[in-house]
Formats: sequence, C-alpha cells, structure tokens
Amino acid sequence: MNAFEIKLLAAFTMIIDHVGAVFFPQYHIFRIIGRISFPVFCFLLVEGFYNTKNIYKYILRMVLLAGVSEPFYDKLFFGKWIVLNRSNVFITLTFGLIMMYVLARLPKGFEKAVAYAAFLAIALYIPMDYGIFGMAMIGGFYFFRQNRIFNVGYQCFINMYCMGGLQKYGAISSIITMFYNGKKGYSRLKYAFYLLYPMHIIVFLILRRLL
Repeated sequence: MNAFEIKLLAAFTMIIDHVGAVFFPQYHIFRIIGRISFPVFCFLLVEGFYNTKNIYKYILRMVLLAGVSEPFYDKLFFGKWIVLNRSNVFITLTFGLIMMYVLARLPKGFEKAVAYAAFLAIALYIPMDYGIFGMAMIGGFYFFRQNRIFNVGYQCFINMYCMGGLQKYGAISSIITMFYNGKKGYSRLKYAFYLLYPMHIIVFLILRRLL
C-alpha cells in the first residue's frame, strides 16, 4: 500500500466513525470501524515528518487545521462553539508533530528519553483527543519506525491493554501499516485531505440541522 491508499483508508474510517457518533450512536459497528483511523493518522504523521521538505510549513498547516476545525468540532459533538476541556484530533497530532521536531534535535539516549517523558506528562494536562495514549501511539511509530513487527506489538499493547474498550480494535491499524511500501502514490490531492476534516464536520452540522 502506498501513502495515498493509506490516507484514503484513514479518511474513510474516520468518516464512518463520525457518522456513527453523530447519526447512529446506537450501532457500535460504526465506532468499531472508526477505531482504525487515529492510529493510521499517527503513522501518516510520522511518515510526513520524515518526508516533509519544510517542517515549519508542515507544523503551520497542522496548527491552522486544528484551529479552524475546533469550533465546528465542538459544536457538532458537544453542542457548543467553544468547549475548553475537549479538542479535536488534529490538536493531538499537532502536539505530536512538535514532539518529534524536538526529539529529532536531541542526541539519542537520556536526553531524548527525558524529553519524550516530558511530552507524555504534558499530554496529561492538555485537553486533547486520546490524551497521553495518543502521544504514546505517535511515539511508537516514531521510535520503532524501522522495526515494524516490534511496533505492532507496542501498538497492540497501547490500544488493547492501556485503552481497551472499543479502542482495542485500533490494534488492527498497526498491522495495516506493515504493508506500507514507502511510496507516495497519487499526490495531487494532498491538500484535499487537509480540507476534508473541517469540511465533513461542517457538512454533518448542516445535515443534523436538516434531518
């Protein structure tokens, strides 16, 4: 699977998850399928970090996406335009991207381990989706990028043991990422994937008002 195909999978399962959360909360199958999306987004974030030509523009895009999406996300899922104790998944991903930026500039060993632990600790106090476990997933894809088999075990531990519940099905995504072939695939829709997140939330807001 190339990066484009994996992005399609992440987008498709995310939309299914949100369809279930907003319109069919009584049917868990939507949320089960949706558990695949976030770990795949974490994987794509790490690959994007290693392959980006400009990390500063990458971080800026993520910050803008998280900021623009937040009020619509809050309104759709919590009924208010501003909810201070919850936040959308791209805030988690942005924080994870900043974490990798810092870690990459530190020598291997003690300093890197301390910095990683500090980011995990901070995640306990910042209202972000998936919280410390989301950051741990990103950390797994970052540190074990060259050891996919070990990373599968690590991701299964986070999803199945640490988080549990419906999120245990997120372990499937780590197996899927093992089939990544390192190729970009079709790349002309790069920015469309960024726009998909806020746009589908806005569409769902409109549909819920109409239905």
